[in-house]
Amino acid sequence: MFASILRKKKTKKRVQPKQSHSFFLANWFGSDIAIDLGTANIIVFVKNRGIVVNEPAVIAVDTMENKVVAIGREAQAMLGMLYLLGRGVTRNYAKARHYFEQALQGGELNVEAAVAQYWLGQMYKEGIGVQKDCEKGEKLIHLAAINGYAPHGK
Repeated sequence: MFASILRKKKTKKRVQPKQSHSFFLANWFGSDIAIDLGTANIIVFVKNRGIVVNEPAVIAVDTMENKVVAIGREAQAMLGMLYLLGRGVTRNYAKARHYFEQALQGGELNVEAAVAQYWLGQMYKEGIGVQKDCEKGEKLIHLAAINGYAPHGK
């Protein structure tokens, strides 16, 4: 009996190759895709569609729940708020202004960008960390309302 077991021809089990992220992306976008994981921006280019993603390489994480809460320009606006209010970081108006301005660079103007417009406008209107410029502040606050962010119905 043992001799017959030893003489049995061993068949090799076929192992499916592990599918990579590039395989997933190729199925999602097609095979002609380029991804630039730059230090400042993440850019995804798809043939015949052009640039489909161009976002700052910034991520906001809720460390209490271990969840990503924002990416890109929305995360930059959140960083601006943290520095403006001094929540979890040392209050720094220059950094707040920097992150608000970065959130407004490129891309479409949506509610996340409108939040940055509003608070940057407040900084200019009140002269917080910048030279006071009521006209510029009011213009930014008005644009924020047009773009979907108007706290207190202003």
